[in-house]
Amino acid sequence: MIRAILTACCLLLSALTYAGEAPKALVISDVWMRASLGQVPTTTAYFKIENRGSADDKLLSVSTPAAAMAHVHNSATTNGVMTMAAVPALSIKPGQTVELSPGGLHIMVMNLKAPLKAGETVPLTLKFERAGEIVVQAEVRGLGKP
Repeated sequence: MIRAILTACCLLLSALTYAGEAPKALVISDVWMRASLGQVPTTTAYFKIENRGSADDKLLSVSTPAAAMAHVHNSATTNGVMTMAAVPALSIKPGQTVELSPGGLHIMVMNLKAPLKAGETVPLTLKFERAGEIVVQAEVRGLGKP
């Protein structure tokens, strides 16, 4: 009887330990921003979002204490003309990795409170529909370094 109780306790403890170490559904990596150009009050931020979970999620908004506004945008070239438009929400399906990179999806960071210099780090708060808020640190890179 005591052996059965001890076995049950060990199984429960290992299940609780495993639940606490379960991987997060969303993995954010390669987070960086471009250094600002002089007094120009805008820049861009980039990263990868990998959905390791079993449900869709959506990036709903982005914020940073370094600027008044930040929005997901998409750049596209059609008939030789580059356009940029805001993206209201960015869907990430299970098993999918969405990459925000120069020339495509990116975070437009507007009304910077101070110029950003290469080597600094800037926090970004990513708000997801399911995962909630995830805070990441963006490395500020020089203008010519992707």
